[in-house]
Amino acid sequence: DSRMTGESTTGPLTLGRWQQPAALILAGRVSPDPYPLETILFCATCGQQFVGTREPAGTHLTEGARVYRTSCDCRPGPLPANEVELRVYAETHVLAFGTDTVTGLTTVHYALLAVRLFTRVEVGLTVHDISFSNRI
Repeated sequence: DSRMTGESTTGPLTLGRWQQPAALILAGRVSPDPYPLETILFCATCGQQFVGTREPAGTHLTEGARVYRTSCDCRPGPLPANEVELRVYAETHVLAFGTDTVTGLTTVHYALLAVRLFTRVEVGLTVHDISFSNRI
C-alpha cells in the first residue's frame, strides 16, 4: 500500500518516509536540525526567506536564543524560533490528523512532517499572522 510508505499525496497520512529520520534523531544517532523550518519560512510582505541563527549579545531576546531572521525591513525584529515552530507544528497536526487526535508525536516528528506538508509558510508581523501553502 503506497499510503504506508508515504509515497501517496492523498489518503490517510502515515509515518511513511519520515519515520526513519525521526527514529535516528530520537535515538541520538543523528542531530536534529536546529532550524527545521528554514526551507519553508518566508516573509509575508516581501517573500524573502528566513534564515535560522542565534541572537547576539545586547538584543531584546536572550543572548544565544534561536531565532529566524531575514534581511528585509518588513519586520521589527527576528522571529523567536520556538514560538513560530510551535505555531507551525499545531497547524501541521490539524492538517495531518485533525483536531481531536492524540498522536504522541514529538516536535522532531512535526518538524519533519511540516516540511513535507507545506511548500511555504508566510509570517507577517507576529507568529499569529501566518499563512500556509499546503503541498497536498
